Amino acid sequence: MAFSFILVSCEKDKLDFATGDGSGEFATFGETFPPDPMVDPVKYETGAGGNVTCEEVAEDNSTEFDLSTGRLNWEDGEFDGSWPVGLSVTVTDDTYVSFEITGPFEDGKCYLVGAVIVKGSNAANVYYYADGADSDEGLRSPLNTGGQQSELSNLTFCFFEVECPVDEECEWIGETAWAANGDEPGYLRYNITTNSRGNYTGNWATFAEFADKKEVTLFAGQTLEAGTVLFEEINGDVKITITLNEGWRLEEDEYGEVVSEAVKIQGYNESPQGYENPSPGLFTTYKGEELVVTVDKYDFYGVHLNVQWQKCE
Repeated sequence: MAFSFILVSCEKDKLDFATGDGSGEFATFGETFPPDPMVDPVKYETGAGGNVTCEEVAEDNSTEFDLSTGRLNWEDGEFDGSWPVGLSVTVTDDTYVSFEITGPFEDGKCYLVGAVIVKGSNAANVYYYADGADSDEGLRSPLNTGGQQSELSNLTFCFFEVECPVDEECEWIGETAWAANGDEPGYLRYNITTNSRGNYTGNWATFAEFADKKEVTLFAGQTLEAGTVLFEEINGDVKITITLNEGWRLEEDEYGEVVSEAVKIQGYNESPQGYENPSPGLFTTYKGEELVVTVDKYDFYGVHLNVQWQKCE
C-alpha cells in the first residue's frame, strides 16, 4: 500500500481543503526513515499512565481549543473509534502518525489542528500548532525508558475553529486578440484612417512584421495582454508559437470544446496597412485551433485569435 504525504502549514484564519473521509489507515515506511514533524513535541509524563487532555494542553499554552476528539486507542492495527469526517489520519508502522484536514466536520464548521497528543508507553508527546495546521506527518510518542521508540497507544486531536473557505465564482469573458508588432498595443494597425482630430476611426486590429526569433505581445480587447507570439524561421518556413498567459484560453463553446477556427493567420508579402479593416474570416494561411503552427514564409503576418479570460469574484 503506497501513501503520499504533504506538509502544509497555514494561518489560523485560513483553510484550503483536499479530499478525505475522516478515516484512520495503516501504512509502512519500509526502510525509509520517517519524516520530521513541523513542530517539536513537548513530553508529558503526568496524568494517569501519561495520558494528557486538550484542556491541560490549552492551559499550558495560554489558549483555548474549540473542539476535541477525545482519546482513541490504537489496537491491533486500528482505532477503537472513528475520526470526524473532514479529518484523515494514517498510522505507519504502528508508531508514526500523519494527519490532514480535508473539509468541514459533521457540524458544518471548519477547523485547524491546534494540538495532537501522541501517547505511547507511559508518556505522551504533545505537538502544539499555535497558528493551527491542516496537515503534518511523522508524529510519534516519546522514547521509552530503554531508549527505544514506543509504539502508539492512543491519539487525541485538539482543534481551533476557523472560517470556512468561500468558493470563488468565475466566468469566462470573450475577447478578440491580435498580435502586435512588439509590446505596444495598437502597433502596427491595419487601418490607419483618422478623423479631423487625428484619432483612429477604424478598428484596432494589428499585424506584425516578420523577423526570425521575434516575439511580440498578443493583445485582447485592445490593451489586455493575453500572451505572446513567437516567429521562427525553420528550413525556409516559419514556425509560429502562440503562448497564452495564465487565466486565458482559446474560446470554448458551452460543451467545453474549443470553437472552430479560433486561430486565424494571414501572411503578406507586402504591408497590409491602409484604410480598410481586415476580415479574419477570409484569412487563408492558417485556420484552426492549434497554438503552434508552421506556415509559408511571408514578410508580414496577421495573427487573430478568439480568446476568453477568467473573471473571478
